[in-house]
Amino acid sequence: MNKYSEKKSNYNSALRPNVGKLWSDYEENLLLEELNDDIDIETIAENHGRKKGGIIAVSYTHLTLPTKRI
Repeated sequence: MNKYSEKKSNYNSALRPNVGKLWSDYEENLLLEELNDDIDIETIAENHGRKKGGIIAVSYTHLTLPTKRI
């Protein structure tokens, strides 16, 4: 890692401390509540300390996968 990528990594981890971490059940439920309340993705990402892509990925997984197969 060079000095520029190290600075970027430190910057991102300071602003988004939960990037790459597993989601707790509580945080997933909070995310679904925020989505149901029509809070925009950027605000949700800031609230959770994550990137927009992480919010989209988790919300897509929870909103599109069936809970049981018929």
